[in-house]
Amino acid sequence: MNTGEIIKSLRRDRRITQKHLAELTGLATITIQQYEASKYKPKLEQLQRIAAALNVPVTDLVEPDVLNITNDMLELFSNSNLKAEPSTQNSSQENYLIVKFRELNEKGKKKATDYIDDLAQIPEYKKE
Repeated sequence: MNTGEIIKSLRRDRRITQKHLAELTGLATITIQQYEASKYKPKLEQLQRIAAALNVPVTDLVEPDVLNITNDMLELFSNSNLKAEPSTQNSSQENYLIVKFRELNEKGKKKATDYIDDLAQIPEYKKE
């Protein structure tokens, strides 16, 4: 599936109209229609708005075969002017970890979870 198809599928799963998604994102309804029809590809800021409105990480809107988060992309995510509630959008680091986690088999996922648990116990790495 391409980005437009993914947006359309997620929107329909949530029983949101194109008009309502446009209202939630501050985009024009025609813009949502064009994204879903794959006439245009949304830029990062629009993807972030759509992801926040659909309550998914931005990485869920990108085609799996072209998803390749680099340090430059992570910097773009973190330098964005668009601020979303923590409950509606993951940070760029969280998105990166999610992408990498999904690449792992079950044994790798277990090991990664164990590492996170270990790190979370170390005072030096905990939030203040």
